[in-house]
Amino acid sequence: FIINVSSLHGKSSLNLSANENFSVKCNACDSMGLKNLKVTFKNKSIWFSAKLGQNVSVLKPIQHLNRQTPVLSKKDFVTSKIQVYQRTNHFTDLDNIQFYRLNRNLNAHDFLKNTDVTPKSLVNFGQKVHLKIKTKTIELKSVGIAKKGGKLGDFIEVQNIKTKKIFLGKIVDFNKVVVEI
Repeated sequence: FIINVSSLHGKSSLNLSANENFSVKCNACDSMGLKNLKVTFKNKSIWFSAKLGQNVSVLKPIQHLNRQTPVLSKKDFVTSKIQVYQRTNHFTDLDNIQFYRLNRNLNAHDFLKNTDVTPKSLVNFGQKVHLKIKTKTIELKSVGIAKKGGKLGDFIEVQNIKTKKIFLGKIVDFNKVVVEI
């Protein structure tokens, strides 16, 4: 969205009838903030200054959440839309919220930011993990030993208990690793 539009030339104005066309050129409008817009019509150009913003979805706690809350869930948050004029660091991954813990207490009016949460360790070194080995046509399930600990999305080495073969897999849940071949 665009707000605070003003002419860069104090007394310039743009008057068009309903059937007249115009074009707008902006070299840096792929990001938010204060921008200069070139409006062209009838072989004339007028420069405008405008502020570009965006509506973003953010997570807001339904009630006060203590940083000691053991498990975060989708039920703890509601999605709200806010207008922003610069890049933000709001945390938006509601589907994986259970894999994070709070760094601070959150009040019901706060928006959840990336700095408010830390990923939990889902796999520990030496721990038995459920191993899913996938190809385009087949899927095998097995048990392995983690050769390294990690968080959601981390790639770790897992040794198959039976074959002793080592696979590189991605952590997808508590004690679950997926290997795609």
